[in-house]
Amino acid sequence: MRSLIKIAWLILGLFVAIILFKAARKHLGPIFIRSSLERVISRVEPWPKEGEYSPQAWSRLLAAAKRVQSAKPQLVEGALARLAEKMKSTPDQGKDWESGLFLLYCVVFDFEETRDQGNFSQFPLYVPLGRNLATWPIEWVNGKPNLVSARPETNTLFLVPVDRAFIDLRYRYKYRELEKVNLR
Repeated sequence: MRSLIKIAWLILGLFVAIILFKAARKHLGPIFIRSSLERVISRVEPWPKEGEYSPQAWSRLLAAAKRVQSAKPQLVEGALARLAEKMKSTPDQGKDWESGLFLLYCVVFDFEETRDQGNFSQFPLYVPLGRNLATWPIEWVNGKPNLVSARPETNTLFLVPVDRAFIDLRYRYKYRELEKVNLR
């Protein structure tokens, strides 16, 4: 009889532990996901002012793009807003970070629809005259990304806050099919 009572208490304790774990996961999960997004996005290397992106930089950029695409958009927006706030305290590092984020957006989103080169008046990203984001600054040859341009001498790669740019792009463009990307 005593062993039955112990087993009942053990089962009850296990049941309570499972309920508590699920509740904690439901409430803490988004915090952990946003934190992991911040970490992977902040590791994206800046767009070089000259030269090519290293193979390691492309790998980090692709990993961040996959993570962004797999997360809930609201968590991505929150992570971007928090990172942008952190970068305000270091303006020089912030501009480098924004340049890497610009490249990240060019990998996350498929800009093939911008081939018309036309109406960029409401577009949230810097696009030089005569260019379009389908072929600039990243050109895709057989699924392999290549930088076709060094970072431009401009202080405004983002024409709106970075989190707002993500929201705008998310509603305008589909995600790039990253399983087709070839880094070799």
